[in-house]
Formats: sequence, structure tokens, C-alpha cells
Amino acid sequence: MIRTRDLLLFILVLFFLLIAITSTVLDGVTTPSVKTVTFNDADVTSNVEVTAPADTLDRQSVIERLRAKLRDSSERIEPSASVEAPVVEEVVLEGGTGLQKCLYPDDALSMVPRWPLSNVSLKAQEGARSVFLSETILIPSGTAGSASSTQEEEVVTTLTSLIQLQATPVKLSQSVCVPSEVVGVTNGGILMFNSDVSSYRKIPENALIGYARDGFPIYGVYAGAVDSCGGYDHPLGYRYTVSTERDYILGCYVATPASFNL
Repeated sequence: MIRTRDLLLFILVLFFLLIAITSTVLDGVTTPSVKTVTFNDADVTSNVEVTAPADTLDRQSVIERLRAKLRDSSERIEPSASVEAPVVEEVVLEGGTGLQKCLYPDDALSMVPRWPLSNVSLKAQEGARSVFLSETILIPSGTAGSASSTQEEEVVTTLTSLIQLQATPVKLSQSVCVPSEVVGVTNGGILMFNSDVSSYRKIPENALIGYARDGFPIYGVYAGAVDSCGGYDHPLGYRYTVSTERDYILGCYVATPASFNL
């Protein structure tokens, strides 16, 4: 006759044995098979517009260089001179190079130290290309001291316009002088300084660098003929281009340059 203690031991051993068998079977069923997939370059195509690297220049070094230029500049900076209506007749041609520099520059240089180092984006909407600063703010959702006060916070994103460029600019009947060394903004939100042309000479012809202050795009190095402003009529529309010969990016504007909001 089987004793109670032996019966309990037998049941326990049988129970653990069943668990072990079940675990082994499940492992064999659920283990996924691993497949290696190789993609060839020929299998991948892209229709995305070619753009220059967003961070062609280090942001901090650009800002520091612009601050130094501002500090050492001997130009007359008069806020009362509106960039929206530059005096075309008052032009200084520097060294016979063809750079049409306004005699009375605008105040764009004074805003350079305030230009944000990050979170600057470009977006075309409603006929304009907006350059804006995106900032995230946390706002407490509860009321301090109240019984219903909580620790939850509401995330709010604010957009601050830095400059509004024309999304579809139209060429004027005559060129406009360059009122400041700040001539545009890159795709990565970096200010473009007219004398920093050497920094963009490794960018290819069809790569979009950014936009000039009059709204027309600025592309990489082009070896063909250009006008006095440094641009030409491409099949897709007028564009400025970087030169390996000029010591500046733009010689003049073909449309009215916009002013900064800072």
C-alpha cells in the first residue's frame, strides 16, 4: 500500500517533469528564424531634391566670425536706412570686382549676435518662405495650492519669425545694391556672409545651399556664364551660384532683399 508521503513526492516529481517538457517544446516553437537581407545600390532610387549639407559650416565658428567682423567693421550702420527700399544710385564698386555695395548699409550686421545657434528651420507656405525659430515651452497644467493641483505639464511649441522671404520672387528691371554682408540663410538655418564664398566652393552645381534675402535660391559652383549679380536663368528658374573666381557670393540682388525681424 502506497504511503501518503511517497504519493506526494511522486506527484511533485511528475509536476516538475511536465513543466520542463512544456518549456522545451515552447522554445522550439517561438524561436524566430533570422534572415539576412542585402540591398544593392542599384536597387535604391531617390527623387528627393539634392541639397547641400545643412551643417557645411560649424554654427559656433560662423557666429564668432560674424561677431568679429561686426566688431571690426568700419561701415556706417544706420537703422533708419530701410533695406526694403535701398538707394540704388548710391553704390560703391569695390576694386573693380563688380560688387555693387550700397553706400549706406542697413542694420543687418547688428542682429548677427542675436541669431539663434540652433532650432532654425525654413518652410514655404502661403507665398512666403519663412525662416523661424522653434522653441518648446513646458507650462504647468495644475494650479498651485489648489486641491486639484497636479505635476503634469503641457508642451507648447512657439514659432518666432526671423525673416520672411518670397517663395516665388520676381526679377526687377534693374539690380539692387547689396546693403549688408549678410546675404542669405542656408538650409540649416546658418546666416550666409557674402565674403564666406570659399566655404561653399566644394558644393556641386545642382546642390541647393540656401536662399538669398530676395528669395532666389543659391546653388553650388557653376562654371558657366552668369550675370553681374552672380546668377543665371536655369530651366527651373533663376538662381544664384557660387564662383571659384569671385571673392563674394552675390554681386547684387535681382529682386528686393527682405529685412530681418531681430
